Amino acid sequence: MIGPVKGKLKYNDGTVYEGDIVNGKPHGKGKMTYGYGGTYEGDWVDGEQTGLGKMTYPDGEVDEGRFQDSEFVGGNR
Repeated sequence: MIGPVKGKLKYNDGTVYEGDIVNGKPHGKGKMTYGYGGTYEGDWVDGEQTGLGKMTYPDGEVDEGRFQDSEFVGGNR
């Protein structure tokens, strides 16, 4: 494992990640701005939303709390 380093990742669909990166994946703290307009800011493990974070959808809906393997598992919805 190399890192973490602070950086930016850009994806073909317009998604941009800014934050901690390990082995070319989000890992640590960071923010992903998705090409469709949503954002996730919080904890990442091996490229997955895992830990505490906040997901904001384009329609303004927010999931804030615990995420596991990029799924919202508990908190305020």
